[in-house]
Amino acid sequence: MDETKYLIVGVGNILLEDEGLGPEVVKFMQGNYLFPDNVDIVDCATLGMSMLGIFRDYDYIVVVDAVDGTGMESGTVFKFGPDDLARRNTLPSAHDIRLADVVDAARAIGYQARCECIGVQVEQMSPEEFYIGLTPKVREAVPVAARAAANLAIAAGACGIVEKGAES
Repeated sequence: MDETKYLIVGVGNILLEDEGLGPEVVKFMQGNYLFPDNVDIVDCATLGMSMLGIFRDYDYIVVVDAVDGTGMESGTVFKFGPDDLARRNTLPSAHDIRLADVVDAARAIGYQARCECIGVQVEQMSPEEFYIGLTPKVREAVPVAARAAANLAIAAGACGIVEKGAES
C-alpha cells in the first residue's frame, strides 16, 4: 500500500469574489470525487504561514488558487510551481503572504513536501465591496480546475481518486 500522503488544498477568500476560487474548487471536489485514505482535500482559506504544518504532514501537495496578471482570458486554467504563481501575483492579494514564501519557510525548516499549483485567471481579484461568489467565466472553470488538480495528484502517484459517476 502507498504510504505517500497527498493533499489537495484550496486557498482564497470567499468574501472577495474570484479570490474565493480555491475554496470553491475544494467544495466541488468534495461533492464530485471519491478519495482514498491517503489523499485529503482541505479548504485553507487565507491561512498564510499557518499552512506550514501542512508541509510537515504531507509528501505531495496541490494548491488551487486564483491568479491574476497572466494576460489570458478569465477562466483560463494554469499549472504552476509555487514560485511561478507568486511571480504572477504582484501583491499577495487577500492572502497575508505569498505561497512561495510559505514553501520557502517550509523548506528552511526541513519540510520536504513537493508542491504544485493549479491557478485560474480571475476576472475580479479585488472587488470594491465584499461579494461572495465567482464571476461567470471563473465559475465555469471550477470543474476544469478540479480535474486538473486531481490529475496532478494522480500523476504524482495518488491512486484511487475517482470522479463520481465514473466509477467502474
